[in-house]
Amino acid sequence: MDNVKPYRSSDDLIELLRKRGCVIQDEDFAKRVFSHVGYYRLLGYLLPFKIDEECYVPGTTIERVHAIHTFDGALRALIFSVLGYIEISLSSQIAECHAQAYGPLGYMEPSRFKNKKMIKWHDAIADCLKQNAKHPVMKHHQSKNIPIWVATMFMPFGMVSKLYADLLSSEQKRIARSFDLIPRVLESWLHCCVELRNICAHHGRLYGRRLQWPDVPKNWQDLSGFVVSEADKGYLFLLIAIMKHLFPACYHWESIFKVPLVNLMAQFRKYVDLEHIRFPENWEALL
Repeated sequence: MDNVKPYRSSDDLIELLRKRGCVIQDEDFAKRVFSHVGYYRLLGYLLPFKIDEECYVPGTTIERVHAIHTFDGALRALIFSVLGYIEISLSSQIAECHAQAYGPLGYMEPSRFKNKKMIKWHDAIADCLKQNAKHPVMKHHQSKNIPIWVATMFMPFGMVSKLYADLLSSEQKRIARSFDLIPRVLESWLHCCVELRNICAHHGRLYGRRLQWPDVPKNWQDLSGFVVSEADKGYLFLLIAIMKHLFPACYHWESIFKVPLVNLMAQFRKYVDLEHIRFPENWEALL
């Protein structure tokens, strides 16, 4: 308990930020931000402005930091929506591929997966289906024999990603080929998308954050139109480019994601620094 930081009042926090170089002209505004956003959540958005532990870039204002927080929330909502399309698409493709190869209940057979000890997997599926037992689709299938195309409807993205990772090589390759990828790369991308989805779902910060490093295929430049440096691998723009590649063709990327993102960036242009989020200058053309 000796290492627990003491409680600080709003006045104390304002004094501390000012001491570190953050400009606060409207104390009432700052207090409202602390009350509704939280001082420690706000600190994450000050990280890109940090020179050292005790000093921020001169001219950094509480208004700008709050605006970036607002931008980040809108960006999270937009990304979360797009990841939903990808999640549903992948679930559908896995269900179709596996059912075609092994039948509607083949997913309950350990021999149809790399991991032959499927007890935990079966328990996870059973729990997932039990939680959705009152759903009209589940009521329609009154027996315990739920076909895979129904089961995958109720699997969370993390479970769907693990399901793909555990498919036999033949099914993995078939699905990966539909994206012009190899299974190892697609598995990595899905894992990163799940992490990104969870950050968005739990209101985590995206702005200036280092994320999971996805595998980048050798033909990435042909797929995306740009080269990725090692320094860019853990930042958001690469994952957005990956989302574009995985986005289902039956929907319109431009209207669902690109146009709203362009509008969002324009709205917060004077607050957002492209370097902080590692967006290239020509990001709009690349997306």
